[in-house]
Amino acid sequence: MMEVLLRIWVGHATHGITDRYTVDALKRDVKLRRETAEQVGLGFQLPDLETKLPVAPIAPNKPLDQIAASI
Repeated sequence: MMEVLLRIWVGHATHGITDRYTVDALKRDVKLRRETAEQVGLGFQLPDLETKLPVAPIAPNKPLDQIAASI
């Protein structure tokens, strides 16, 4: 993987004018970015979309004065 592409994907700044030109070229080269992403992978497995994960219940919506009085 190109080092400059890795820095962009992890949110780091680019170094110098050469990287800036490379970034501009990479922004236009969607095919290369997709191929690289597929080749590298995520590094972990996403859960199956059919799997039901536990979800915390939504807290009741109370006025602020009732919340402060109950503490």
